[in-house]
Amino acid sequence: MEVAFTIRRAELKRVFRELDVNRGSEGKDDLASIVVWGATATFRAPGTEAECAVEVIEPGAVQLAVELLDSISDLAETAKLELHFREGVVACGRVKVRRGSITLGTVPDSRIQVPIDLSNFELLVVEKILGKELAKGQGLQSRIEKAKKEMNGAVARASSALADFGVNEDGVRRLVEAAMEDAKDTTANGLST
Repeated sequence: MEVAFTIRRAELKRVFRELDVNRGSEGKDDLASIVVWGATATFRAPGTEAECAVEVIEPGAVQLAVELLDSISDLAETAKLELHFREGVVACGRVKVRRGSITLGTVPDSRIQVPIDLSNFELLVVEKILGKELAKGQGLQSRIEKAKKEMNGAVARASSALADFGVNEDGVRRLVEAAMEDAKDTTANGLST
């Protein structure tokens, strides 16, 4: 199985710039989805969507790291790039790039638009709202993993600081969980559906 299309190099660079704008260091590991159908390719990353005309060879969907899009545009010096995506590989002519982040068949739910500038707390609330699989499908997995590490560190620091007052790590965790539960409605309103 593969997804393949021809795209103008300048268009791919434009799409990368659109997806990369406002991404910052927190979003450098975000995943982008490319849905190729008819005569278009729709590129989606958290908070951003871009569409462009392509020559479809094999329709389908592919998910990859946003940063990889910029590298792909440099695979060949030609005005048009014929890209072939297979599980873990993108090929352009004789050049192949292997990355574990390249997966086929993952189509994000286009009814959901996740803002790009979510705090760690909001990211964890979004995961609670969407569920792990749907959040992963939106390209948020690496950001959510980082947010969980930050939360665990903050919980440990808070419980250590409050130990003299009889507050343990479980108590702090319950407090954070309750705050996330309270924030679900407000955060859900910020997700475009």
